[in-house]
Amino acid sequence: MALTLLMVTLGATTQVFQSASSAIEAQDVRAQTVEKLNRAMRTMLQDLKFSGNVNVGSRNFPVLFDNGNADAAFSIHSHAPPNNSAGGTVAERAAIFLLIEDGNNDGTPDIGSDGNPIWSSDELSYVLLPQQDGRNRIERRINGVFDDLILSNVDTMLIDDRTTSGFAVPFGSLRITLTASTLDSDGRRFTETVAGLVSLRNSTGF
Repeated sequence: MALTLLMVTLGATTQVFQSASSAIEAQDVRAQTVEKLNRAMRTMLQDLKFSGNVNVGSRNFPVLFDNGNADAAFSIHSHAPPNNSAGGTVAERAAIFLLIEDGNNDGTPDIGSDGNPIWSSDELSYVLLPQQDGRNRIERRINGVFDDLILSNVDTMLIDDRTTSGFAVPFGSLRITLTASTLDSDGRRFTETVAGLVSLRNSTGF
């Protein structure tokens, strides 16, 4: 009888420890995923702080497009659709934008004699591209050409303005929403989402 009770107690204790260990691992997996997403978010928001709602060369910026399908006027930014975008699902809403010039690289935007910022002619973009493993990666591009890898193993990237957000985003701002999922050692999938808002600079003042 005593031996039986001991075995039952040990079994219950083992299950408690296994459950606790599993919960700790799940928390660590989720925290690591959120941290990776937040690092990518900070990079993108810091970049976009020096973008603006501008008209240059009779074209308005920023430009948003879904699942790699940029308009003909911006065809250099078109690319293969990301994974998870089948059936009309929007896995990617990318942004094409301009940055204020910083000719001497001192971190201070260049201002023209009229008091307005001087905008670069380079078209930058954040896009979501498919990976062979079925996930996606975020790239920063200049004139449609690779510049930097922002984050791999991403599920979705949505960049919204006031119109695409259903007027939830303030005028003159962009909202970025990133989603990624991770499997733990038990094969459980944890999906995490982070969002950030950036106010763009206007063409007339700061």
